[in-house]
Amino acid sequence: MYVLPIVAIGLIIMSAVTFKYVGSTFEKQITTDSTTMVVEMSDSISNWLDKRRLETRLAADNFGARNMNVEMLNQNIQYRYELMQKIYPGA
Repeated sequence: MYVLPIVAIGLIIMSAVTFKYVGSTFEKQITTDSTTMVVEMSDSISNWLDKRRLETRLAADNFGARNMNVEMLNQNIQYRYELMQKIYPGA
């Protein structure tokens, strides 16, 4: 007669402890995964920006750009356009 309430109370206490432990474990895992993903995306964006800066520096260091030779600049732009069309067709 007294066994059923004792077992029920034990199961309730065990369920509450398990729920609290699993909840905190899930929270830690989600936080860790989110932090890792943010760091990876940040690195990816930084790398992309570095490549764009390098591309700008290379274009500015071009002999035609330094001497303001319009014909050489147009040839360089045309070459870069054709190169981009090979890499990203239809863009």
